[in-house]
Amino acid sequence: MAAPIGGINALLPASEMPPTDCLALNNLIPFQYGLRVRSGWREWATNVGSPVGTGLSPLTAWQGFNPHGVRTIMSFTGKTPAGDRLFACTPDGIYNCSTQGAKSVSNREYTFPIGSGLDYLGNQIFPAGAGEGIYTSVSSAAGPHYIAYCDEANGYLLYQEGSGTWTKIVAGTGLDGKSIAGANPEAFRFAMSWKNRLWFTSDNSSIAYYLPVNQYAGTVSQIDFGSRFRYGGSLVGLWSWTVDGGTGIDDYLVGISDGGDVVIYRGTDPTFVETFGLQGVWWAGQVPPGRKIASDFGGDLFILSRLGCLPLSKLVSGGLIRDPSTFATEKVANLFNILMTDRGHLPGWSIRMHPTDNLMMISVPALPSQPQQIMAMALASKGWAQQFGIPMTCMEPWGGSLYFGTADGRVCINEGFVDGQKLDGTNANPINASVMSAYSMMGSAKKKRIHMVRPYFYTDGNQPGYSAEARYDFDLSDIGTGASPLTIPANAWDTGLWDTMLWGDDNATANKVGGTSGMGTSAAIIVRVTAESNTTLIGYDVVADQGGIL
Repeated sequence: MAAPIGGINALLPASEMPPTDCLALNNLIPFQYGLRVRSGWREWATNVGSPVGTGLSPLTAWQGFNPHGVRTIMSFTGKTPAGDRLFACTPDGIYNCSTQGAKSVSNREYTFPIGSGLDYLGNQIFPAGAGEGIYTSVSSAAGPHYIAYCDEANGYLLYQEGSGTWTKIVAGTGLDGKSIAGANPEAFRFAMSWKNRLWFTSDNSSIAYYLPVNQYAGTVSQIDFGSRFRYGGSLVGLWSWTVDGGTGIDDYLVGISDGGDVVIYRGTDPTFVETFGLQGVWWAGQVPPGRKIASDFGGDLFILSRLGCLPLSKLVSGGLIRDPSTFATEKVANLFNILMTDRGHLPGWSIRMHPTDNLMMISVPALPSQPQQIMAMALASKGWAQQFGIPMTCMEPWGGSLYFGTADGRVCINEGFVDGQKLDGTNANPINASVMSAYSMMGSAKKKRIHMVRPYFYTDGNQPGYSAEARYDFDLSDIGTGASPLTIPANAWDTGLWDTMLWGDDNATANKVGGTSGMGTSAAIIVRVTAESNTTLIGYDVVADQGGIL
């Protein structure tokens, strides 16, 4: 049997599922040759945010507790590699995390205003939403590049390459390069760049503001999307959608309301109706809390709503909301619905693309009794998997890798094949993963017993630890991830006998036979694996016999 690279299928009945799909897939992703253990993570920067501060209780200060954590990651590519930056936003400010290592207040390049009072632990109280930001990088042909950043509490900030400084844009005449006229930038909550103009949305409003071409301050004009919102609500954000509209490739302006209305404009200059006009209004379903609900990839825009994740190209081409095939989450629609029912009211939902694993990743917030997790779709095979054990609060690609923030003030990088590696290289933990195949009658409705399962793994390091079992007659109880002892090859360094053992190459296969028990008409195979290297499940052999009773 081949590894089920079609991923999780939560749409079809368990009795009709094809062998290319599976019932559960945890910490394995559809990849080259089969199902590969997901990427691990290691620390990139620690102590991000103020772990101790004025007014902290002695106990809290002694523990070095960080109550705030990283809420936004910003990646910036300068005109030269020397200008590249990775920033992390916490409720107390913006930190430069471009280099690996422990950080301190000296790495805080901008300090947010502190709220009044202390919490019950003695920690400083910051305004709600501080550090929960949206940003856009703006290129300038003649001068430096910029970052325009807005968050839920601190308005509009501008970073200029080369200066290393952040400037707060305030209300004013708009003539000094540091102020906005025509609106209050304190209320700006979302920044994006479209056709050389900066656009903003404001707090609890349906109005979008925009600046003249290639300006970062000045007098703003506005467009009110409210009359287009059939389902009401405020304007969550604006995105650019690249599409061939019949006269060549063009960038459309997309506005999304929290009621789920998707409004699309086409043109160049919003001040001229001859060159700027409404293309249509569609409904994608109510969106979850937060503004990180859409992400572009390969010329399409993926929108996250309570109904699922759908490509904008399918929505505008006539796809119906009631048609499951409209959604990228079609095969996991029922699982996605359960997650949205339980956690759709919580902040922390976001969608981003993983540049190295070629995944679309949806971050699902945690409940007190259920862990934070990630729904991941392989863009090549469209197969879905679930990922656990990544303590992610926000994520962003930078330099070809995916970086994420944590609730305890760290920035981590999602790469390698161990979890939790510290800055000094210690505490690296293997990754536990599991898969449950589709049920199969194996060509007969008679009773059968599976005696042995032999999984095939391909690895470039230590052989994984793994185990296999059979389940019968549609037992759909949780399979967990399990843990199996790693198999250290006999010829490993410090283990193999010198001048006797042969050194292997970088790549190897593993195919240990394991016994199983039980009997039933239909059977599914569960494989659990513990790995600390690049490990792929290619498939498995099954040895069974068959009885004579239907």
